[in-house]
Amino acid sequence: MAVAKKTFIERVVSFLKNDDDAKIRKFQKRAIQKLKETIRAKESTIETLEYKLQDALEAQEEAVVNIDVTQLENVDAMDNYIAIYINNQKEASEKIEVIEYKIQEARESIERANAYIKKLS
Repeated sequence: MAVAKKTFIERVVSFLKNDDDAKIRKFQKRAIQKLKETIRAKESTIETLEYKLQDALEAQEEAVVNIDVTQLENVDAMDNYIAIYINNQKEASEKIEVIEYKIQEARESIERANAYIKKLS
């Protein structure tokens, strides 16, 4: 026979063996409120990061096609410019990776907060 699943408040009250559930309800409400605030903040962060990601992607595309032809006068100049060009590509890619990582972190934080809300409900 399956055991009925207790609510968060029932679990805490039975753990404390105490009838002071008004404080527990207030705690539950405030904890959920704080978690929802965290979610809203992370969603705002994601929105900002997505704009930055679009800018970084555009900058990367510009870095690919933006070749300074004045740096291509001779083989030595070309070789020097190739190192600069490759470094610019690397920096642009790394910037994108950092932004994507931050977006993923924020999404995972939202998932955790939603899981905690579910446990508290």
